[in-house]
This record gives sequence, structure tokens and C-alpha cells, in this order.
Amino acid sequence: METLYRQWMILRMIPRRGRIIISDIHSHLEKDYNIAVSRRTIERDLPFLQDKGFPLIRDNKKPEGWYWNREVPLFDIPNMDPVTALTFKLANQYLSRMMPKGVLTTLDPYFSTADKRLKDTPESAFSRWPDKVRIMSRN
Repeated sequence: METLYRQWMILRMIPRRGRIIISDIHSHLEKDYNIAVSRRTIERDLPFLQDKGFPLIRDNKKPEGWYWNREVPLFDIPNMDPVTALTFKLANQYLSRMMPKGVLTTLDPYFSTADKRLKDTPESAFSRWPDKVRIMSRN
């Protein structure tokens, strides 16, 4: 269970944008999660997780950095609930014109996951809610 917990914490630290290096992962594990582990173990964990199907990318720079493949859907546990999915769907519909482009790019995986979640639960009242709501200008 220790190994699974450590690897899960490592996966949570990997950014979608930017990169993280082994020494940063090592210090976060020790300071934030009180997990004593060698750097070599982390160096083994990342390729292992990549081989097991996690869409991680190694950038081969010095020092070597890791990040999530930007093309894959959002991966999170627990799965996005319908209320959160509805919130992201409405935010995408009605707030996207007010948000900076960089914020929207960062939120794209959440928007995609929300769309998929609402489509996967057509029986839910939340999945039909976006079709029932409109924002009208006072003009």
C-alpha cells in the first residue's frame, strides 16, 4: 500500500503545463507527505508508471523533467460528479468570453471531462440542464 500511495502522490505532482524534476518530487514527498524515499526510487517509479499506461512524458533535458501528455483527457480520482460537471459546462458556456486565453487552455481538460460526464449520464437531470438555461442581456 505504501508503494501505491507514493506513486499516486507522484502522479498528482506531475503538471499538465510546465515540467517537474526528480529533486522537486523528492522534496515534496518528504516535506508535504512525510514519505521518506530515495531519488533513485522516484527515477524507477516514473518509467514504471509510464510503462503501465499513464500518459507521462519525459523531456530528456538536463535535469530531466516530467509532465502529462497534454492531449489526454483529465485523469482524476474520484471521478467528476454530475454537479461539478454541470458547473464546468456552464462556466465554459457563459464565462469563456471573460476569461484569459491561458486560463481557458488550462481548464480545457476539465471542460472535456465535464462534457463527457454529462453525456455518459443522460438520465440525470443535470445532463439536460445546460439546454434549459440561457443568460439574457438586460438590453
